[in-house]
Amino acid sequence: MPPESEIQQWLKLAQQDISAARVLLASDPPLLESGGFHCQQAVEKAVKGYLLWRGVPFPRVHTLGLLFDLAEQQDASFRTVRDECEWLTRFAVQDRYPHGRKISHNKAKEALLAAETAVRLVRNRLPFEAQP
Repeated sequence: MPPESEIQQWLKLAQQDISAARVLLASDPPLLESGGFHCQQAVEKAVKGYLLWRGVPFPRVHTLGLLFDLAEQQDASFRTVRDECEWLTRFAVQDRYPHGRKISHNKAKEALLAAETAVRLVRNRLPFEAQP
């Protein structure tokens, strides 16, 4: 098993992304695409932390579907949040560049809720010692 401190670092970063998304979405005006990016990042980092805890190698990708494929092989409960989160992959790159799709405030709130749900699922699957 890898050092738990590395797992804790992944989860800390995921929580920081959740916090950043909250601030960005609450700003005036709300920074929706940037908030969406941090929602995607929170899910990505939390799932990677889980995979690290399980000893599952993962590629350096931002594609949440691929990461959920790996997580679901370890724990079927990841299916419960996959549909809610997989669409967040678009925020990793494409929506952050000119001519990317714009997001509504409601969709951004949905992204934050999805990210919070995924991070909570991961934290509930890890032992106390792996928690940040």
